[in-house]
Amino acid sequence: LQALRDAEKPWSTPRLETVANVRRTRLELLLKVLAVDGAVERVSGGWRGTGQEWAYDADRYERVAATREAEQQSMIAYARPLDSPKASCRMAFLQKSLDDPTAAACGRCDVCAGPWYPTDIPAQAAEAAAARLDRPGVELGPRAQWPTGVDRLGVEVRGKISDNEALQNGRAVARLTDLGWGQKLRALLGDDGLGHDAAAGMLDDEPPGIEEDPDAADDARADAGRSGRMAAAPPASGRYPDGPPDDALLRACAQVLGAWDWDQRPGAIVSIPSRRRPQLIAGLGRGLGQLGRLLYLGELDLAHGGPTGKPGGNSAFRLAAVWERFVVGPELSRRIAELGDQPILLVDDLADSRWTITVAGRELRRAGACSVLPFVLALTA
Repeated sequence: LQALRDAEKPWSTPRLETVANVRRTRLELLLKVLAVDGAVERVSGGWRGTGQEWAYDADRYERVAATREAEQQSMIAYARPLDSPKASCRMAFLQKSLDDPTAAACGRCDVCAGPWYPTDIPAQAAEAAAARLDRPGVELGPRAQWPTGVDRLGVEVRGKISDNEALQNGRAVARLTDLGWGQKLRALLGDDGLGHDAAAGMLDDEPPGIEEDPDAADDARADAGRSGRMAAAPPASGRYPDGPPDDALLRACAQVLGAWDWDQRPGAIVSIPSRRRPQLIAGLGRGLGQLGRLLYLGELDLAHGGPTGKPGGNSAFRLAAVWERFVVGPELSRRIAELGDQPILLVDDLADSRWTITVAGRELRRAGACSVLPFVLALTA
């Protein structure tokens, strides 16, 4: 808001991203809220400040958040399974939610009259679903453009990423939001995956107008656990131990690589250095090398202390946090030269903004790699 007030002319949303480390969708929503409150206005060329004073109405937004949480809790309570001891008439529940004093059991819903739909799952269907959920492999698209205005953050690039610096299409084992391998990777990657508070914080008891029920959260958590929608609880220490990948994970990675329809098979593997999970990433590189009979060339080196910043924020700040933070050391550079025209498989644990793997891959291309194929364990979405 201060940047718009001080600007001599309107600012576009991409330009605002270089002064406010907020994702574009959230930034655009914020600008719309400020426009409704009269603090900014949309004009030709972008946004400008009106000069009107504005203060964050914390009480108002807390009320909005509480209302939304209550609505979510209501939906969870309404959908209790039939085997829940707290399951009640669906129609009566809706009537109570709407403050209807005449609410009574309808005698017709599945709770009152019993299910009218099949409740048994054929074994063949269950086996097919389990096989599909356990099948790893998700495409990882490379970045094609540098963020607009990132030069204002000291990163002197713009426009399309050049062909001699770009990465090829990549692969991930799963998305963290997936069932099957997504659930397993959330447990493995811990706090870098889906937040536990976000998953569990909306599973409290009853909606407004419904009698408080201390078992609603347990019912909802049990349902979420059965469906794989919730991450595993973190260990008591709050930290997820680092260690080499187990055989099951390596087999899943090998399955993804085996199904990859690449133009040319990679000839070697390089891993991105990790300060959080060095054993996992280095072990992944070595393990895949042994399974696929590929050379493991080692890791890139960290420069200037390595990447800065935290997960989240917009694309410009995320790129600036990893720019010039990876270098190809002399030994790795020599081994890349010996590799010739064989592609390199670049491995990491997690891809969120994809700027880490883009910048690391760019360094490999600049060091002489003919092409780089990114491979990660998980995508955040």
